[in-house]
Amino acid sequence: MNKLILNEWIKLFAQKGIVVLLVLTLLSSLASVAIIEISDHNNRISWQETYQEEIDMYNRQLTRYPTFDEDEWENEMSYKADLMKWNNQIQKYQFCLTNQIPTWDWRMSILDQYFDNLLLLDCVRSGEWTSEDMNKYFGFATDLDLLQVEAENESLMVYVLSNDYKTYNQDQLQKAEQYVIQLQEMAWLEDEEKTIALAENDAAMWERYVQYGVAPYAEDNWVSVAILHIHEHQETYINYSHLSPEDPMLEAENAEELQSLLDYCQAAVAKDLFALNNNVVSYDIQKDVYVETSTYIHYMDMSIWSSTVLVLVGIVLATIVVANEYRYDTIKQLLIYPYKRGKILAAKSRAVGLVLMILCLILFGINLLLGFTLYPSNQDMPIFTTYFNGTVYWMPYIVFVLIKYAFILIQALVMVSMAMMLAVISKSASIPMTVTILAYLLLPAIITISYGALGSPDAFKYLLFGNLNWAQYLVSNVGVPYAPWWVSLLVVAAWWFIMRCITFAVFKRREIREQ
Repeated sequence: MNKLILNEWIKLFAQKGIVVLLVLTLLSSLASVAIIEISDHNNRISWQETYQEEIDMYNRQLTRYPTFDEDEWENEMSYKADLMKWNNQIQKYQFCLTNQIPTWDWRMSILDQYFDNLLLLDCVRSGEWTSEDMNKYFGFATDLDLLQVEAENESLMVYVLSNDYKTYNQDQLQKAEQYVIQLQEMAWLEDEEKTIALAENDAAMWERYVQYGVAPYAEDNWVSVAILHIHEHQETYINYSHLSPEDPMLEAENAEELQSLLDYCQAAVAKDLFALNNNVVSYDIQKDVYVETSTYIHYMDMSIWSSTVLVLVGIVLATIVVANEYRYDTIKQLLIYPYKRGKILAAKSRAVGLVLMILCLILFGINLLLGFTLYPSNQDMPIFTTYFNGTVYWMPYIVFVLIKYAFILIQALVMVSMAMMLAVISKSASIPMTVTILAYLLLPAIITISYGALGSPDAFKYLLFGNLNWAQYLVSNVGVPYAPWWVSLLVVAAWWFIMRCITFAVFKRREIREQ
């Protein structure tokens, strides 16, 4: 067998095109670098420039429309409303520039609320807006206490100017707890269970901000990001677990999608709580933490995506090792070897598989080296957490990356089996190569689109291209066709075995006919 594999390698590497293809595959690591550098170049703009661009945009609008234009607005009131909004936004961004408040600062959320209140007060003071107009053009409630709005804005500005997030957290927690008590004491409340659960979730968020002593909504702090993640996922879980009976998501064909969404939210909350409780940042959190330039994690994520070129390389190699025997009429010479035909075909498959495995390891090593060299990070190296059967498990981030490379290698080996089967049947390279590549690139999307349109048929769970994405089980975000991990594993193994059996059966019978 080793001699046969060596023979296949000699024939492969004797072709200059194959050597060039393998070199280009290894150089594909540079594609990740290029993509990140281009992205950084296009998005590398300071927060001051961001604000100034916004100010300039609104000023251009004011200059462009100095008077009401009936072609642009339905009436003069809608025109005046837009003018007030534009000026309000200019004030906000100018304030941020003056007071050195960057886009990722926790105070941005307070300033959004402050300037919304300011817009409301301006509308009332102008005297030309009715309650209905303010609701229609600005979305303001009609039963607000303006004195209370003014008092709220005064307190909000104190928080902003003093950068006192600790007092802000305490005050927000007190308000949230009082609101929960108020809801619980009401004699009647629409959607009582859901409304109280959402209010309790808000209170829990502020309680965590107080407990961990971090600024709320701070995009550059992983603890703050984790707390916000927990709140958002828990809010989604509450909303989707308290649907009205008429909601389409409760229909039978959407049951699996709904359960998958609930499971994902539950897993996400558990993983982020694990990170907080153990004071260790996880990959799920770190990837959403704001940084001004790309980091090692960004590069490795991109490298995993670009490594799918291994699948395409495997398809090309698989078709060539089979089709060239027929193309150059060397198949009869191959049969001179004192080996059974099944062993000859197995050697071809193993030769391609070993090339892909070596390429995958080299590609992984190159990307590790390039990542550490070109994208040093001042962030803590995260762990990767996964949720399984009610328990959170963790692994080093590098292990997670290696596992994702292994998943891509498995995809490549499965597609190699398909390409070899089609090559043996057709005795050509172009058709199997084209069909297999198109199937790999298009069929997963087609399955996703067709699943809901066809009424969520169970048969989709047993289609090969609905089960190749094993990474989804690591992140607990299972998509169409919502097959459990063990079903996905069995389906892929079954398809691989069937394709291998067909390949060997056809190859053996064809050779008998040509002797």
